[in-house]
Amino acid sequence: MPSIGVLSGVVVDSSTGTPVHYASVSVISLRSDEIVSGGITDKDGQFYIEKLPLGKHQAIIEFIGYKKKTIGPILLSPRGGGIEQNLGEITLVQTSLEFEAVDVVAERPMYTQTAEKKIFNVEQSTLASGGSALDALRQVPGVDVDIDGKVSLRGSTQVNMLIDGKPSILTSSDQEAMLEAIPADNIQDIEVITNPSAKYDPEGMAGIINIVLKENKFAGLNGNIKVGTSTNNAYNTSGQLNFRNEKVNLFMNGTIRNNVRGGSGFNYREATIFGTTSMLDQEISGARGGKKSMLKTGVELYINQFNTIGMTATYSISDRIGDRDAHTFVTPDTTEDSILEYTRIGDNDNDHTSKKLTLSYDKKFRNPKRTFSAYVDLSKGNDGRLSNSVTEADEIVLDFLGGADPEKTTTDNEKTTFDLQADYVHPFGKNIKLEAGYKGSDRGYDNQFFTYDVMNDETVLDSARSNHFLYDENIQAAYAQFTLKKGIWGINAGLRGETVTTVSELRDTDEHFENLYTSYFPSGSISVDLPLGLQLQTSYSRRINRPSYRKLNPVAHQYDQNSIRKGNPFLKPEYIDVAEVNVSWYTASVGAYYRKTHDKINYYKTMTEEGVTIVSFENFDEEVSYGLEGTLFGPIGKKLRLMLSGNVYMDEVDASSVFDNDDYDHTSTGFMGRFSATMKVTPSFEVMLMGFYRSGRDIPLGKLDDMSFMSLSVKKKYFDNRFAVSLKFNDLFDTMGFGFVTRGENYYQKSNRKFESQIATISLEYFFGEMEDRSKFGRKKGRERNGSDMGGFEIE
Repeated sequence: MPSIGVLSGVVVDSSTGTPVHYASVSVISLRSDEIVSGGITDKDGQFYIEKLPLGKHQAIIEFIGYKKKTIGPILLSPRGGGIEQNLGEITLVQTSLEFEAVDVVAERPMYTQTAEKKIFNVEQSTLASGGSALDALRQVPGVDVDIDGKVSLRGSTQVNMLIDGKPSILTSSDQEAMLEAIPADNIQDIEVITNPSAKYDPEGMAGIINIVLKENKFAGLNGNIKVGTSTNNAYNTSGQLNFRNEKVNLFMNGTIRNNVRGGSGFNYREATIFGTTSMLDQEISGARGGKKSMLKTGVELYINQFNTIGMTATYSISDRIGDRDAHTFVTPDTTEDSILEYTRIGDNDNDHTSKKLTLSYDKKFRNPKRTFSAYVDLSKGNDGRLSNSVTEADEIVLDFLGGADPEKTTTDNEKTTFDLQADYVHPFGKNIKLEAGYKGSDRGYDNQFFTYDVMNDETVLDSARSNHFLYDENIQAAYAQFTLKKGIWGINAGLRGETVTTVSELRDTDEHFENLYTSYFPSGSISVDLPLGLQLQTSYSRRINRPSYRKLNPVAHQYDQNSIRKGNPFLKPEYIDVAEVNVSWYTASVGAYYRKTHDKINYYKTMTEEGVTIVSFENFDEEVSYGLEGTLFGPIGKKLRLMLSGNVYMDEVDASSVFDNDDYDHTSTGFMGRFSATMKVTPSFEVMLMGFYRSGRDIPLGKLDDMSFMSLSVKKKYFDNRFAVSLKFNDLFDTMGFGFVTRGENYYQKSNRKFESQIATISLEYFFGEMEDRSKFGRKKGRERNGSDMGGFEIE
């Protein structure tokens, strides 16, 4: 029979109506009982299979975690049903839900795992309501956020943080400010990719965390508005507005937040210099946070079923404070009774603005597996910081310290970025796919730091502690990736090449540092679908972690009389080899990983003869990390959903070629666990409980204490789910905080940090407008629905 038949359709989840990505579609001839063709669904859940022989067939649709579905008989014939048939919307039932389908509420699951990534649905978490992106990240399996806002994945802080699949305007050093400025109510999903392939930027030792912002998927005019307040006098207001039809999608969302948290801590240090032991006992108090506003707007134009262009503009502004008072008791000599008492008062103000413009183009072909996409991204960010500090004490103590040392510092930091990326996917037959792409990036930093001494209410520039630092990084990259799917086997192999040029300059001293290097990043994976729903995958990739401009700036920044921090302009990038083995079975998964870091960047601390602590950075020889992590998620009964995750890891650091002693060599073991339980008391009322624990572990020249917290939330919906009230109780037992110990050849220090975290929040949210799903568009007369999710970030 001639092979001129065509089958198309869209596969969706029965309980949520959302598309099922990468579901397998097999077409079987009823005459020979053999597979004659097949394919997989795209990111919209659609499939389009052509060149089918005429005759009677049946279609089998399968995806891990779902019950297999068979459709037939299907008659492809000019005299029967036609040679081109659209099977319409095909629903798949999750295996864990198939016996309770009648009672399932139509909503997306909170946690989804595929062979390539893990997806946490922030919209389904009431614990994130009214909070920031940091609050949402604290609930994601495998992710840890400390009280300073530093994000780590599998025990490593070297994470490539993306917003809507693209690098953010801020540097990793400003990560806490960036994530605090993004409201959790504007986040749709958080995607975690621990071993990305060659098509993705190799930045980030531990992998990629992608924050997908909301973009309304419904037709017509609709939106929502949300307001909330907390017991620490914080407030937040956010809203979204969207209009969508077959030709255009217009969207806008914005937020205004204000959140200032108090904090406390202490430092206790013993130092021995020239045989004399001194003690420092310091109590710290302060506050940080402030006002943040963000506006994102954009348009997508669906020119036809094959071409989409889009534009997105984002503007954000923030005004943050960072006040710190350190009340200090110093015993210069423990053999004497003298105690010096003084307070160092610091007031900091930080103003930030950022602007970002993205232009995108997406092209589809008649073969839906063939695609082309490109985008241009322009962004600019400005930071202005003002810091005032002074020491208060009686005259005798001030004479001993050398005066009150009043000081003012200002920082003006400007960052500009330009990114150009193009990706092309070309299928060869039904089982082979070749991907290729290019990315060019240029990032420039202009940092001016000035220190002023204050004398008789007049400021005098201290040029020795001021500098003008310029840094430019240009990256040119290209990749190719090959994918083969044959029966139960899947094979992926890729290679990415990058040429990098970095130029840094200290204007005041006329010092220049330039570095040019070329790197190659191979990747590969093998997967196999085993009986009984088991899937086995092993993968490898090579990654890089480039030092930030702050770690390269060699000029010393002095925080007080006892603490100095400076960068190292000779730092080299880290290279990381990562290997993983993962086994998944429906709603459970377990995996082992191995990570070896070459030229590991780590901080090291020294003390001067005057008792001043200096923190800088150095390339160690290597670090080896390996661990085991597991996740279990799914319903128990008809109303309770559980998610359990844990990660046990070990780090081994070798710094023998850098330091004469073995103080910086260490081996540490850590554990991190998390659980969440959601109870659907009624279809419109739910209660959620979440707990987190991170064990203590060794660090170079010290040890970190353990940390834990538990949070509770309740949510009630009214008026056909258009109005919702949420209550959140964060850190129920006030345990969020951490302590640490550091030591060196001539000192020992114990410290503790605690920020205000036991907070209650109430939020009110109202939805308005039409609620018609966009999937109804574009499927008339068998045509493929068109559309491009600008906020999406998919892995194939």
